[in-house]
Amino acid sequence: MVMPGGISGQELARRLLSENPGLKVVYNSGYTDEMLGENSPLRDNPNFMEKPFGPHKLLKQVRNCLDGVAGSDL
Repeated sequence: MVMPGGISGQELARRLLSENPGLKVVYNSGYTDEMLGENSPLRDNPNFMEKPFGPHKLLKQVRNCLDGVAGSDL
């Protein structure tokens, strides 16, 4: 969620989405749910994946995101 230069993945997504509103975004983080904080908007985002996850789960999440499937059962 945090990249070099101090920008968060969430901020990068916000900037890119302002330029291309149809962009599909899958978020992931090594932080646990508790570390994100209870007010994190990512907690309820169906395109958020908490690490660790395997390649099958990642591929399924990307496919669901591209297909517009929210809240998939991974």
